[in-house]
Amino acid sequence: DNEESLWVSDVTVSNSGGFHHSNWFVVPETEFAGPDGYWRCRDREFSELGAAVAGTVLFAQSTQSQLETQSFVPGAVIKVPPRHKVVAGVHMLNPSTREITTRFRMTLGMIHPRDVEVLLKPFRLSYFELDIPPNSQARYTAECDLDALARQVTGGPLDMKLYWVLPHYHYRGNYFRAE
Repeated sequence: DNEESLWVSDVTVSNSGGFHHSNWFVVPETEFAGPDGYWRCRDREFSELGAAVAGTVLFAQSTQSQLETQSFVPGAVIKVPPRHKVVAGVHMLNPSTREITTRFRMTLGMIHPRDVEVLLKPFRLSYFELDIPPNSQARYTAECDLDALARQVTGGPLDMKLYWVLPHYHYRGNYFRAE
């Protein structure tokens, strides 16, 4: 029910376990219509790409993290426009043989609009060609010439700055480097 834009400078989430990974979005309140609470994605034709396009990404939880803060440089914010709501794609994980109960809490840190210098936008880059043999370690390197692609599509150089990077790998992942 926000009538004014919100300027989010950091997001802190905590949970008591059972959350494998989650991606959180802000979308117009008319998107994915229905009552608040839990619902199946297919019942409201929800997809993470659809949510990102309809609104924007708010937060991406690191794999199996129970406490995490996504904090941006001073003046960089995610804009939550008026009359937007928070929705999420959530992957749960319970490796035990018993039923568990969990909780999730999200806190938004906000700044005054006069202090906003950069409006952040989501960007996703995926690499799916991993083939790690059992009981081993592997390291992969990939190159992606985003500038050449930008020049091909827009006719100009890539004009982008990264403010937050979240590698998504499971608890056995032990190295990530982007340059």
